[in-house]
Amino acid sequence: MSPLCHPDAWTDLDTDAFVRLHDAETTAILDWLVPLWTVTCRRRPSDPWFDQECRLTKRRVRQLEHVARSADVHSSAVAEWTAERRAYRALLRRKHEVFWTSKVESERSSSRQLWRSVDALMGRGRVLASEVIGAADFHRYFDAKVADVRTLTDNAPPPSFFPLRLGAGLSISVH
Repeated sequence: MSPLCHPDAWTDLDTDAFVRLHDAETTAILDWLVPLWTVTCRRRPSDPWFDQECRLTKRRVRQLEHVARSADVHSSAVAEWTAERRAYRALLRRKHEVFWTSKVESERSSSRQLWRSVDALMGRGRVLASEVIGAADFHRYFDAKVADVRTLTDNAPPPSFFPLRLGAGLSISVH
């Protein structure tokens, strides 16, 4: 059972120690319910030819997919989703082809500009992320924030706790 359920286990703790105990117990519960895992998200700019028509068609395909997944395999919903998905892919191919054809045509006279466009599209020569805020500034900000909170709560009355009845526990239901 958690030490948080036993007032005599934390009566001698100062505020920082009690907060650490609370954080440790909460973290343990959350780790049990929702184990920590690492996810890598890579930001990728949208293709320059992916316009509002593409977005709306993609949304429609996803809506139909949602309906089709809960329908019978031979239903009209599955057939509609399949047809819309094919139309979406054809739309993407057409937009892609039209964009690149017009891009090459418009920059045909300047090979330097054409290569610049190709390099930009492939991600070469990109400006690095801004370093306006450095690690030291970030650290100073949070040090000041913690100091402000401590100053504001310095003269606050001590927390009051109510004793729990014997046998009380934390009940967790996982859905």
